[in-house]
Amino acid sequence: MESNLPLQRKWVLWEQWDQNKQSSTQQFTDTMQPIGEFDNLHSFWQHWNYLPHAKPTDLFTNPVTKTKVIIEPLKKNIEAIGVFESGIQPAWEDPSNAEGSDLTIRRKFEFESLNHFWDRFVFAVIGETFPFSEEVTGCRIVEKVNGIYKFELWLKFNASDQRFTEKTKELKEQMINLVFSNFSINDITVNSHRSR
Repeated sequence: MESNLPLQRKWVLWEQWDQNKQSSTQQFTDTMQPIGEFDNLHSFWQHWNYLPHAKPTDLFTNPVTKTKVIIEPLKKNIEAIGVFESGIQPAWEDPSNAEGSDLTIRRKFEFESLNHFWDRFVFAVIGETFPFSEEVTGCRIVEKVNGIYKFELWLKFNASDQRFTEKTKELKEQMINLVFSNFSINDITVNSHRSR
């Protein structure tokens, strides 16, 4: 009998639509939905091969042609794609994220490079390749404006807390080594979820 190669955890693929500057938590969570879930490599590859969420360039606005992909019948464009542990929403208010933080690279990326970085990022997360992987709740790519994008690694602990300096440094180093080799550790910022 062929094994489906189980992953250590079950993961959910999320999409989030343009928020139109909405402010409340309820409105924020109303702008996202789960697209699919997987707990083994077979089901992961089914999602990755057949859904456009594996390729941000298929969903985000092309900065050169200014082509915007609108999701029908929502009449909205996708602003972020995420992969999070099952049972955890990609929201700071989720109990698993509320005391945590995210490590973020926010900068201008070549549009065509997004798919490459997104692949590597997701593979490292679901493959539990990061050190302290049990502290990782998920990852996101977010479209900003003028060719600026954010890649976020969400954590259960507050990476800005001095107690976690070494752990945070190790995670940042591995983000560079595993995914973002064109960048430096200084390109990674910490966003504490408790500060908002």
